[in-house]
Amino acid sequence: MKKGLLILVLMMGGVHLNAQNSIAHCNYQKISDSLPSTKKAFAQLEKMKRESEEELKTMQEELEKKYIKYQQEANSMNKFTKEKAEEDLNQLQQSMVNRERQLQERLQEAQVRFFKPIQDRVFKIVGELALDEKYDYVVESSTMIFASPKHDITDKALSAILKSEAEEITAEGAE
Repeated sequence: MKKGLLILVLMMGGVHLNAQNSIAHCNYQKISDSLPSTKKAFAQLEKMKRESEEELKTMQEELEKKYIKYQQEANSMNKFTKEKAEEDLNQLQQSMVNRERQLQERLQEAQVRFFKPIQDRVFKIVGELALDEKYDYVVESSTMIFASPKHDITDKALSAILKSEAEEITAEGAE
């Protein structure tokens, strides 16, 4: 009986020792927002958005001009011509709606294309830093109520990522 109790106590003590994990935290948003690649991605996305808005504005202006012309000439049109003009207006409007949807999808795809590599880089560097500093877990600090600053690896991760980006830019310039 004593032997069984001793084994149980040793097992529970071992579980308790193994359960003490090392946890760090970092602010993903701060890291991401500080990167030149993020600023470049936002600029590219903003440029695409402006181009899309300009294209849609041009289409809208064309539709409005044709509608005004239709209104001015509708009374003097025969039935066939009037129906054809209305059909053309409806097709132009549908075309504009379809193009707006296409442009929105294109922007969403570009957002993923631009920001996914940044996210992957941050996660990779944070993971490497956690392994180097022997942390078992790294959690996002914005979701925590309290976190000790001594376990905040945000600045270390940011430095490592900025260094990585600088090396990448230097390597691209050498090619």
